[in-house]
Amino acid sequence: MSILKKQICKNVKLLIMVPSRPTAFGERREIRLTWSRTLPENVRVYFIIGKNLNNTINNAVMNEAIYHKDVIMNDLYDSYTNLTLKIYSMLQWKQAYCAKTLYTLKTDDDTIVHVQRLLYWIRKKFNRIVSKKPKTIFGRVFAGTKVNRDPKKPWYVDPVVYNKRRFPVYCNGPTYILSKSTVRALLSAAANVRFMTVEDILFTGILAKKANVYHIDAQQHFGLRKEIRPHVLCDRNHVPYITSLYNVTKQEMKSYYHKLNSISCYPKKRRKRI
Repeated sequence: MSILKKQICKNVKLLIMVPSRPTAFGERREIRLTWSRTLPENVRVYFIIGKNLNNTINNAVMNEAIYHKDVIMNDLYDSYTNLTLKIYSMLQWKQAYCAKTLYTLKTDDDTIVHVQRLLYWIRKKFNRIVSKKPKTIFGRVFAGTKVNRDPKKPWYVDPVVYNKRRFPVYCNGPTYILSKSTVRALLSAAANVRFMTVEDILFTGILAKKANVYHIDAQQHFGLRKEIRPHVLCDRNHVPYITSLYNVTKQEMKSYYHKLNSISCYPKKRRKRI
């Protein structure tokens, strides 16, 4: 499954895992040139890639993996219908190679991450919550979502697989953080659950509920590209809450990386003298 060595996660506190299509060479290149170019010693970024029907592409991915040493390859055919299995294999890999790593950030390859800022919020906020609730997911939380029963839609779910009218609370798929205990709990809960194609709802919703995992709504930390503004909310140390942006094309990666890095806090309002 991987050409990486067993000790790759020694002293790693944050593991960032990026599911990526075999053909997304441009997206991975832009990530390497921007937000993952310079990382702290306690952070690792790995791309999770399945197999393509074209062996020329598979060979190119293998060469990429050898050169960059940041690719985890599995034997699954890389498709939307296999995305759930891809995420499952990602969590299995984490548990096999990085079981002691405290946090796992799952993020898509159309996402920009401000790693240093995320580490700040882990120290300032996430650690305190996990110390009290070890099984926690941080992300953009959704509740009361209706199950799609239209077979023509990509998010269709067969009643045989899931027979309730609404899904449990879950975190939106592009970006979420799992604590160490959460990864272990989700893998254990997956043993007796039927898989479906809506992977974020399965792992952060259905399996999380079964495993009694706690959800923290962190949408102020994980944003959409269209939400970026020159001035944003910050804490008292003047650190912006926003740590990532998703739905960014490879052509936009550099410009939005600069925007995420250069945003400033809203100016303080001066009190009027009476």
